[in-house]
Amino acid sequence: MRLFHQTKTQDAESIWNDGFRDSEVIVDDGCAGEKFIGVRLFDDPLGWNPNPDGNNLLLAIEIPEEVISEYEWIKNWEETREFFVPASLVNSYGPPVVEEVDILAGLLDGIDLSGI
Repeated sequence: MRLFHQTKTQDAESIWNDGFRDSEVIVDDGCAGEKFIGVRLFDDPLGWNPNPDGNNLLLAIEIPEEVISEYEWIKNWEETREFFVPASLVNSYGPPVVEEVDILAGLLDGIDLSGI
């Protein structure tokens, strides 16, 4: 399963040299925030929300679904799957690669532009 991790450009070198590190993430879903420890991964790059300063990288790594399924944070309101996986497990699948993302891809799909 191809998974994605958003990071800042300056943090990517540390990830490549030393591997991912567990971090504490508090996710506020509008009710009570939930605390997770691990590496935050998504199954879809379309949910990527880059910072406007342009200092972003989207990293990709392949991990079998059966290995990470127990770390999934299940949300009934969102299609993108999200995982909080221990860094030691993520690092055992090798260094990530940079994922090229076209944030405008598909934006005009299905729109008839012939009259313009």
